[in-house]
Amino acid sequence: MRYIVLCQTLVAVLAIGCQPQPATDVGSPAERATAVAKQLRKAMADPSIMQLDMGPMADSGLRGIRQREVAKPFMNELMGFGKVAADPLWELINDEDASIRRAGTILLGSARTDAAGKPGAPPLLADLHIPLLERALTSKDDQVRYFACDALGNFADWSDDCLDRLRTTLPKLRDLRNDSDNQVRSIAWMASNKIASALSTRAKTPEDRTAAAQEFEQLQREKNW
Repeated sequence: MRYIVLCQTLVAVLAIGCQPQPATDVGSPAERATAVAKQLRKAMADPSIMQLDMGPMADSGLRGIRQREVAKPFMNELMGFGKVAADPLWELINDEDASIRRAGTILLGSARTDAAGKPGAPPLLADLHIPLLERALTSKDDQVRYFACDALGNFADWSDDCLDRLRTTLPKLRDLRNDSDNQVRSIAWMASNKIASALSTRAKTPEDRTAAAQEFEQLQREKNW
């Protein structure tokens, strides 16, 4: 009898140990973030989605819309890993497939909640999202540059942490004033205008207010790029 009980216990222990573990539950945070990013890309690249029309712009094409729908839960989960998610996210917005990198850029700029649906911590958005979007301004893909500009401008109204971080974004946006794509030039000017305006109205010191006001006035003189 004792032998039978011992065998039953051993079988139960082995069964528990052999149960498959989710990819995101093992390894270091960086490894888990990479695993989630791979799941995100796989969801985006589903054959049923890839056969949809891309459309002239990724934010309106059926493929891009569907890609963002299926990828959003994974993006929210990635936010929970913090800055260690930077490398896999950078790979995503530099993907060899145009629709994936464009949808990834849009999603990065709009994903501001964590896996539980709570707003992302402003320091995380300032330290993870904004730097990645700034790097995307140099992409060879004009739509990636376009959506990165748009997202950066929209971060101006999100929090003081984000706004402070965007001070270093203004000269990077100005670098696009001679971009080869007229839509990129236009959105870069509009994003700069949003940031400079927010910096001017929410400045904490007279010096900051003066500097931001001068930048804003310069943009108004230039009207558009």
